[in-house]
Amino acid sequence: MKTTHPSQTNPLDLASIRDQLHLQILAALTWAALFALTQPAGAQSSYTWNVTSGNWSTPASWTPNTGPGGPLPADSVTLGNTGASSSSNTANNIVDGGFQGTVANLTNNPVSIAPFSYNVTGIPTGQTLTVTNQMLVGGLNEPVGPYLTYAIMTGSGTLMVTAANLAVENYGTAAGANTYANLDLSSLANFVFNNLNGTISIADTTLPQTSGSHNVRAGGNLVLAGVRNFIN
Repeated sequence: MKTTHPSQTNPLDLASIRDQLHLQILAALTWAALFALTQPAGAQSSYTWNVTSGNWSTPASWTPNTGPGGPLPADSVTLGNTGASSSSNTANNIVDGGFQGTVANLTNNPVSIAPFSYNVTGIPTGQTLTVTNQMLVGGLNEPVGPYLTYAIMTGSGTLMVTAANLAVENYGTAAGANTYANLDLSSLANFVFNNLNGTISIADTTLPQTSGSHNVRAGGNLVLAGVRNFIN
């Protein structure tokens, strides 16, 4: 009777297979680490308002579209001419409960000559819009006009600025330039500026956006909130 024996693997072959698997695992871990390093932590994105009426939490309210819930705390947002209202009493953007409430940078710079355009931000009861890095209203170099920027906030909620700088101004370098920016919080219940080393700059020609050798004329106006103002 013929007897068969199970084949045996050469110990050298087992060592070779083990070494190959070890190299493959090391390669996979290396690629994973390199991929992780190329992904920015807390990546920042920039978004621009693009509708005549909408909520901050709606991705399609912004260009490019945000993720679900609107901009994130590290992001920068701009409210410009696109979607601006023709009425100072009509809110065209709402800081709704679906939005997490914080952005790093907020630029509000619609600009027009009569008839004027307005960005009217509604902040309802219980809602807070927080800006942590910089808030700029205007910041535009405009010619003879008058070219005006109107940023208005309304509602029973709160605007909280913890940024190093809140700046309100337009400016002109041309002869006869006539322009200024307005931040009107009179229809908003609460305004908080809380940064011990921060500044509120109104028509300040030393700001970075107006620096240079030009003969600069700046204009700005800030109307405080209608109920409570806390500036620290």
